[in-house]
Amino acid sequence: MKPSNIEADRLATWTFTQLINGTGGEYPLLNVRIFCPDGTLKMDTSPPEKTPRSNPIPEPIKIQRELEAISEQLRGHADFVPRYFSYSICADPLANAIDRLTRLLADLAAKDATALHRLFGTALVSVIELGKLSFNEDSLRLVQAEARKQSLWPVPYSPHPRRKRELDKTMQKIGLGEHNFQKLRGARDTDKSPAGKFARRMGSTLWKIYNSPGLKFYLRQPAGTNPKLHENELQSQGWHLWMIHLCQLPELTKDSALAWFNVGWEALKEATGGNVASVPELAKLGKSNAEYARRKATTERGKRGKQISRIESQIKKLLEKAFLKRFGNPA
Repeated sequence: MKPSNIEADRLATWTFTQLINGTGGEYPLLNVRIFCPDGTLKMDTSPPEKTPRSNPIPEPIKIQRELEAISEQLRGHADFVPRYFSYSICADPLANAIDRLTRLLADLAAKDATALHRLFGTALVSVIELGKLSFNEDSLRLVQAEARKQSLWPVPYSPHPRRKRELDKTMQKIGLGEHNFQKLRGARDTDKSPAGKFARRMGSTLWKIYNSPGLKFYLRQPAGTNPKLHENELQSQGWHLWMIHLCQLPELTKDSALAWFNVGWEALKEATGGNVASVPELAKLGKSNAEYARRKATTERGKRGKQISRIESQIKKLLEKAFLKRFGNPA
């Protein structure tokens, strides 16, 4: 009997719904945490503390408190700058403060035209300054390293044709999306084929799970340990084999894409109880191969058989082709 593991079972249920239906709801490991020293995986699912009912706090007071909290946070970080200076030490609190101020300004912008104009202005300044870094040879390398991993990039958009052409050239210059896990350039707007649709679900779902830092830290094989023993230990805790295999993979690139697909196929097989043809859309993919086998069969059993293995083989072949077409850029 398989051991109970609430986190693994919740993750499996979400994954299977994502793969089959494309919508699994909220990701179940959003609050995953590692509690040291034993490294046990825990979920921070405790309900928020109930606060006694009181009169609503006036909006000006709320804004005042948020501004004071941001100021206090910045003052605290400012003390570290002279003693432990580094660009990242300065950037982290600044970014946090800007995030909080932007959300605060956005709340005001929803109710006031002047606040909306100010939000537009501050956002525009940010993207213009980011754009300037792309034209500075000293910072271009840093911009490219970040942009190549991303699928989106903030830019000042203009409907003028010349501006749009310049914008495309700039995105090519910084290499936007070149090392993203998805192949973005030349991608289709929609996946009309079942193979493309299921392949995209598979890649996106695996990537979401793979980037759960707590999960990957816990399931990844420690250096110097026996892979099989490590795998058996995790399975004895109730972790699914495909989850363990996923967390051993390198980043999704052109070289590793096939290994990623094979893990996705493991998950899909488990999601369908070992019979991927039980999903009507997938069954259609293998239909032609089964019909061909029946035509070529020399026995009555072969002519009337369901040809399950041939159906599954064709489904896997088409999904693999679609997956490799959509995921895995050069490293």
